[in-house]
Amino acid sequence: ILQLLMNNINLGLLLCDTPIEIMPGLKLYQPTVRDVVLIGEEHYNLLLRIWLLKREQLITQETEASLKLNDFEIWANYMLNVPAMKEALEESCLIFFHKKIEFFSFSNTIYIGEGDTGHLLDLGLYLTLKTLFSKLDYTQSDKDSDNDQFKETQNMSPRERKIYERMKAGREKLEKMKQTGDKNDIFGKQIVGLVAIGHYTYKEVYDMTMLQFVMALRKYLDIQSYELRTQLSPYISSEDGKNQENKHWLD
Repeated sequence: ILQLLMNNINLGLLLCDTPIEIMPGLKLYQPTVRDVVLIGEEHYNLLLRIWLLKREQLITQETEASLKLNDFEIWANYMLNVPAMKEALEESCLIFFHKKIEFFSFSNTIYIGEGDTGHLLDLGLYLTLKTLFSKLDYTQSDKDSDNDQFKETQNMSPRERKIYERMKAGREKLEKMKQTGDKNDIFGKQIVGLVAIGHYTYKEVYDMTMLQFVMALRKYLDIQSYELRTQLSPYISSEDGKNQENKHWLD
């Protein structure tokens, strides 16, 4: 079941309003914008990214003992033995799975759920959850994506450079907002922005999952870039500029 789920994780599945069934009795529930406003965006990201911690983030220097452990064993050891990690993982399971979590230090095992209904967090389940959470981590996908439809070249004319700068500015706006000022206020401004540009009601925006919310904002920027490029493309003069594809925002 886990392998089948990993092979079928796509954007359409993640954007559904229904919980994602990982295995019988275990589902992943995506918090809504309303939920994230209440717990705080920064705290929400912490609860999501605890599943994505890399080996090098947990071990500053490898030892003979650590080299014998795989990445999952390193991660599980930290969850079992570091109180702050335990607390964060407990809260993460309540938020994303609506289940408590049990730690058994004597056997170095972790169960999502309680008693006979618990699910052993083994390597297979961990890899599946890590894949799911990596796709929900919209901040990481922002870093990894390269969506500019008009690339900067050395042979740009002044008019082309002006077009490029205008298209680039829209994509940089959200990133700059994330890096400056109070994060909660910025999140609120993004909510207001989506209501204004998307013609949603506030209730509709607050009922979105975080991934739905971010993808809607991102698609608006795609539409802006496409329309601007289409309107100004007759004024592009350099060969480099003419050869650049104006990718439609639905592609």
